[in-house]
Amino acid sequence: MTYIRRALLPAGWLFSTLAILASFASSAAGQASSPPSILTKPDCFTRLAITGIKAERPADIPAPPYPACVITEPVILTSITAHSGQIILFPDRPLLSCAMAERLARFSADVAGPLALSAHGKQIDSISTGPGYECRPRNRQAGAKMSSHGQGNAVDIMELELTGGQKIVVEKPDGAADAKFLTRLRIAACEAFNTVLGPGADPSHANHIHIDIEPRGAKGISKFCQ
Repeated sequence: MTYIRRALLPAGWLFSTLAILASFASSAAGQASSPPSILTKPDCFTRLAITGIKAERPADIPAPPYPACVITEPVILTSITAHSGQIILFPDRPLLSCAMAERLARFSADVAGPLALSAHGKQIDSISTGPGYECRPRNRQAGAKMSSHGQGNAVDIMELELTGGQKIVVEKPDGAADAKFLTRLRIAACEAFNTVLGPGADPSHANHIHIDIEPRGAKGISKFCQ
């Protein structure tokens, strides 16, 4: 169920957003899940490199405290070069599954970038995401279901830095333009990811936008966005 109201968009904007999302959605929709593994397959890095995504092989990942914390094809995401030539950095170097790294990078370049250009007339230079992989229950509550962070399938967007040093902070948007941009970003994210949670959803997400690709529903394609 999607809780973000699409009525927040100005007239005609949704159609342009869908156009931006079209190429992104066609590549993301058909991705199949691979068997869990702690080994990074070479074809993952080849696939990322072909699409302008830079990633590194992680060092040995320590044994997790919970057996469910296994990452499929782990990578450290560092940057993506957009079609425009703009390089978007991920300074927190999140540890992610290859599938999540690819989805996040393409969303950043193909969707978030054009939204920022439309809202502020500037490119995105970097996106702060937190560490990505974290072996823990949801919201760090004992006994809760394991978080999708535990498989490297989630990140928390906390801040975006635009060309010229302008920063858009999720917790404290600076004025109406930033607030509108973040609303549009969350709506667009719900098209690209299965879960989107941000300020107003609950206290645990007051300072970031959580996005993940955890399968939902009987067919694994249901959405949960707040």
